[in-house]
Amino acid sequence: MTSRPAGRHFARLRGESLWLESDSDAGAAAFGEVRYVAVTVENVSANDVHLLGGTSTCACLATDDLPITVPAGGRISVRVAIKYTGQPGEFKHSYYWHTDAPSQPLMAGHVTGRVE
Repeated sequence: MTSRPAGRHFARLRGESLWLESDSDAGAAAFGEVRYVAVTVENVSANDVHLLGGTSTCACLATDDLPITVPAGGRISVRVAIKYTGQPGEFKHSYYWHTDAPSQPLMAGHVTGRVE
């Protein structure tokens, strides 16, 4: 995983407004359990950026806290709900957020975990 200072630096070099650690760990839980994972989103630009919407699947819901504003130079925490489904073992769910940043209209993240 990229460290925080390096990740922010690379986001700026790529011309992106927002940065997040793309992988979060929800841990292990029983089949059918729902957990929320807090994802920190940092705004590395000089302008406010809005997270307008996101993906919603039967296993990963990334829209509960949206829409939300990430202030210029600031950071916020956004919840992603994970439902433990499927066969026992490791999983990795992807989610996407739509933004109003012209250089980054879509950003992706991932949540890993394990169904016991």
